[in-house]
Amino acid sequence: MGDKAAKKPKVVHGAGVTPYGMYLMAQNYRATADALENVVVLPHVTDHPRHFLYYQALEHFLRTFLHLKGQKLKKIQRLGHDWGKMLDRCQFYDLQLPAQAEKFIRSSALDNALVRVRYEIVVKTKGRKARSTLPLEKAIYALELAVGQEPSRLAFASQLPCTEDRLRPRYSLLTI
Repeated sequence: MGDKAAKKPKVVHGAGVTPYGMYLMAQNYRATADALENVVVLPHVTDHPRHFLYYQALEHFLRTFLHLKGQKLKKIQRLGHDWGKMLDRCQFYDLQLPAQAEKFIRSSALDNALVRVRYEIVVKTKGRKARSTLPLEKAIYALELAVGQEPSRLAFASQLPCTEDRLRPRYSLLTI
């Protein structure tokens, strides 16, 4: 009677994944969003699905940087989808981003953009247009470049030739 049910251990998603594997996953989210640039979507969704994919890439690039810096996945997982906290922790470990990219990430975190883009539906769609993804794209590319240039444990991977155009960022830090 007094026996308590045994607590299930918390699952650590991605256990065993390397920082390079996380980086590739983030790149694939970004590349998929890029590929959907000219796809028309139903107007009842609040924003184009590209926003969701870019937000996933953003989160995975932040997680990659933390993992590169030796943070355990369990600790990273506890941050949830709080990009503000992730960015603070990344900057503690010296992540360098252009001011505009940091500003965009912080404002998206305060706006709870990932949740909003997943669950909002628009009833009145006449004349409605999706928001531009350009500021989001620029923030993602700045983050991708900053994490990809990290000289520590990802260095070997950043020297590998990128043979696929779909994985090559369209922007450089000079255009951001």
